Amino acid sequence: MKLALALFLASMLAGCSASRAEKDQQDFFEVEAYARLKPGMTEAQILSWAGSHELGRASDGSTDIILLAPGIDTRWPHIPCARTFTQIRITLDGQRKLASYRLGRGGVCL
Repeated sequence: MKLALALFLASMLAGCSASRAEKDQQDFFEVEAYARLKPGMTEAQILSWAGSHELGRASDGSTDIILLAPGIDTRWPHIPCARTFTQIRITLDGQRKLASYRLGRGGVCL
């Protein structure tokens, strides 16, 4: 009983840790983005690249382009997040060309 309680508490303290599949996806997009996304790319070129990788587009009200990789269903012990995904935030300059990008992580959490 004490061991089960200790494992439960440890998993809760770990939070929404990444699963192996999620880490693989994030590693893939880190390498791919570094190889393909270059300063000065036009918005159309960026969206074409995103389309070739089936990245969805989201918005948070900013002028940034937010791209979301297909979600990955997570399982025990990666709770409380039930579905996670890699997020790429692209910042454009005044001429609507790539200024920078940032990889991150998002999820649908309980």
